[in-house]
Amino acid sequence: PDKGAYAVDFSAAPTSGDTQPGFINLTKSIDSMAGLREFTIEAWVKRNTSGALYGAIFSRGATDSGGRDDGILLYVSNSQPGFAMALDVDSASNYVTSSSLTNGIWTHIAVVFANANHTAVHSSVTCSGAEAQTPHMDIYINGVLTTCGSIGGNGTYPTAFNYNEQIGRTSFDFNSGDGQGGNTDLGVQADTKLKAVIDELRFWKEARTESQIQTWMNKEINETNWNQANPNDALIGYWKFNEGAGSTIIDSSGTGNG
Repeated sequence: PDKGAYAVDFSAAPTSGDTQPGFINLTKSIDSMAGLREFTIEAWVKRNTSGALYGAIFSRGATDSGGRDDGILLYVSNSQPGFAMALDVDSASNYVTSSSLTNGIWTHIAVVFANANHTAVHSSVTCSGAEAQTPHMDIYINGVLTTCGSIGGNGTYPTAFNYNEQIGRTSFDFNSGDGQGGNTDLGVQADTKLKAVIDELRFWKEARTESQIQTWMNKEINETNWNQANPNDALIGYWKFNEGAGSTIIDSSGTGNG
């Protein structure tokens, strides 16, 4: 809705005939994510309610060998952005920022999963004793490192996520205490829909640096600057939400995840 471009308002009332209003379900799994040692998810989000905001910006779930729900979740809980990851019943991590989204204001949110310790990635950081953790996670708000921490359990990697990528809705149950359950601690159960506007959602198979996040967060990636923004072919999911009408969005990364 800003500056002549488009975004998706997930809080808007559904039109007549919609069978799944309020979220987007990807028709093709992000296959390239299997076995990733690093990734970055980023998006612009505008809170669109005066009440407390809960729900997922992006979620991807899987079922492990024990039948438990695992996955990754870029979410908002009580109007605060956060990131959660469950790999098995003993390996769950959850970090929420202290920044609260302001109603009607755009906020850029980026989560980075890095296969390096904090000292190697950041010149100066304090993360509750997690500076040497490999892998680790960082959350950036408007291009500024806000929250960081270690990955729970045995520090394993997301190798098995294989279904239910969704935008604007939580695709699986997450509980930061045990990697499964009803999400009572996050306030975002599996059917929670986000009452917010989302734009420029990007999924990278690399740990983007603070400089890269700051350089490209205010730019749409297009044919002219594609190689400059994406020199390592790392962009494997990119939703501009510029369609303007209809019920289908296009993945502009070239991988066809949409």
